[in-house]
Amino acid sequence: MYVSDLSLDDFRSYRSLVLSLEPGPSAFVGSNGQGKTNLVEAIVYLATLSSHRIGADTALVRRAAPGQAQPAGAVVRARAVHGERPSVLEIEIIAGKANRARLNRGGCRPRDLLGVLRAVVFAPEDLSLVRAEPGVRRGFLDDLVVTLRPGLAGVRAEHDKILAQRASLLKSARAARSSTSSMLSTLEVWDAQLAAAAARLIAARVDVVRRLRPWVASAYETVSGTSGQRSRAQIAYRSSLLTHEGHPEPDPHDESAWLAGEETLLDEAALAARLESAMGELHAREIDRGANLVGAHRDDLSLFLTGLPARGFASHGEQWSLALALRLASYDMLRTDIDAYGGDGEPVLILDDVFASLDEQRRRALAQMVAGPKATVSNASVSGKDVQIGTVKGLPGDGNAITEGVALSTGSLIDPDSTADSDTDITRSAVLGPNDALDTTGDFGVVEDPAGLAKVAGTDVYDEAVLEFDVTATSSTIVLYYSLGSEEYAGATEGTPASWQSRGYKDPLSIQVNGTECAHVPGTQTAVSAASINESSNAAYYTANVSGHTPGQIPVEFNGYTSALPCQASVTPGQKVHVRVAIADAQDGQLDSTVLLRTQGLGFTDKPITDPCNAKAGTCDIPGNSNSNGSNGAKNGKDSATPPGQGKPGVTDYSAASPTASPKKTVAGLPLTGTQALFLGGIALLLLAGGGVALMLRRRRLTGSEAG
Repeated sequence: MYVSDLSLDDFRSYRSLVLSLEPGPSAFVGSNGQGKTNLVEAIVYLATLSSHRIGADTALVRRAAPGQAQPAGAVVRARAVHGERPSVLEIEIIAGKANRARLNRGGCRPRDLLGVLRAVVFAPEDLSLVRAEPGVRRGFLDDLVVTLRPGLAGVRAEHDKILAQRASLLKSARAARSSTSSMLSTLEVWDAQLAAAAARLIAARVDVVRRLRPWVASAYETVSGTSGQRSRAQIAYRSSLLTHEGHPEPDPHDESAWLAGEETLLDEAALAARLESAMGELHAREIDRGANLVGAHRDDLSLFLTGLPARGFASHGEQWSLALALRLASYDMLRTDIDAYGGDGEPVLILDDVFASLDEQRRRALAQMVAGPKATVSNASVSGKDVQIGTVKGLPGDGNAITEGVALSTGSLIDPDSTADSDTDITRSAVLGPNDALDTTGDFGVVEDPAGLAKVAGTDVYDEAVLEFDVTATSSTIVLYYSLGSEEYAGATEGTPASWQSRGYKDPLSIQVNGTECAHVPGTQTAVSAASINESSNAAYYTANVSGHTPGQIPVEFNGYTSALPCQASVTPGQKVHVRVAIADAQDGQLDSTVLLRTQGLGFTDKPITDPCNAKAGTCDIPGNSNSNGSNGAKNGKDSATPPGQGKPGVTDYSAASPTASPKKTVAGLPLTGTQALFLGGIALLLLAGGGVALMLRRRRLTGSEAG
């Protein structure tokens, strides 16, 4: 997601402004007082319906110069681009009156804008997240809750209304110095209403905190540039209800205790009953003080660094880094936690004067974190039959498998085409199972060899498919995760090369970076193929889907496949890198092979991969690459943002791999025309690099096998 256009009328210091923005990072540079933060504030207001700088909207309306008429209000407009669905948001901020809003040129309630533009902003004011009173941290959690679940905005507003009305009743009882039965009955009614609203709000907050926790720890470690106890950041939900019930305060040295307490706050119905009971027990004290003493409005977010409260013990720089980590963690959670919240896009990340209180080490770490993984893909092209390239999602497999990404195959990615030419033998999909036969194939009879794979194979090649693109390097090492799946693993017996291989069916795979081959068995210079990775050679990187001459149980056409392997090569930051991925049938067009390129598996790093995706390593992440979901895997446990199929390798329990309900749905966007194939190549690259990559696709006319 990004903002392509921003328009302001009478907003802050701007009489009128129209600004166009491009995908990718944008920087506003200028002297102090020029209005840079005002631009940020306008975007934030559209996303949250509130300013991150002030509480009242009146100051947002431009103050007219002496002798000029004072504007009645300010107007903020923006176009938010999310995939192929741009949305135009507009809000009119009217001094002393209710605001008016429009969405895609149609009138709507201001609340309806929430969730359309998702943004995370860090500003100097965020230091208050650590230093200020609990209300600031509650606001942080509530804003995040509403961003994730816009429907809870109404619950939040209703809770605040009920809270104020109940407080007014308590003050009236205090002033009367007595509590009548009628007053107590009325108070009980308000108890039930407040408990129900507070329970929903607390449960949502706790859910956010539990999901946010690993991201905060990871972000602070990255920003601080240190590891271990010295950089340990912890967050805990501090509940007034738990305190009332006798639970101890969160202890940074006993994390399991507060986690257990948080767990009890997730059941809304039970929580509402507990809150109502606690309110009843506190009636006398509440009337005596004229205030609500238990509930969501009395809770807090506890922040710890190195086992100590951050508010009282951390330095200014550490507090600044922790506040920044809270915002960066929010961004990562919004970007990745799709299963929990139904999110489907990367939010806009805004950093305002972020370097002000960071030392040089932390500035470098932050710059690498924000800008390092980003890449720009350009000049994409594909060759081969249209049906040989496509995007795949939901492929079954064990923990080794790449189940989502881009597929490039020697056969057809779709089901058999009954209308195919007589010289085209397509008996079934080269990818989709069930794997109930060993000799099925797709043969296009194409002998062209634009990638020069015949030299690699040492024989004629057929059905060649090639994907090429340029990408701008942002660090010293490029990494591209891929996996080889093939029918050529058929016929293998324990300790004996596959029978198909012995007959010369050795499909060549090539991945080149600037003309240098990098598809090697990890730690060697041996080319990856069915002959070099199988049950008897480099078995740590192999999953069999065949037993002797019997098809395997995993419902994909591959008779075996490799783990997710890294192609990595040294590159020069700031320069374009040319990547070419190619695969072909060797000797004839039989027995298809497919190379799978992992979603979000393209990135750059200064830390080369040394132990990739095998039984000893639990993740397939690119170090320092937030586009590949950064710190995940075992660190995040059940809340891991690891993409499907990127779990711990070495799993061989095929019974856990359930067949896909509808195989046709696991391959997206096929069949294709020649022009569409090129477009799909662009989509494929976007999937490879994730939301942080700007795509610039140069169309060109397809010729030869490309147009066939």
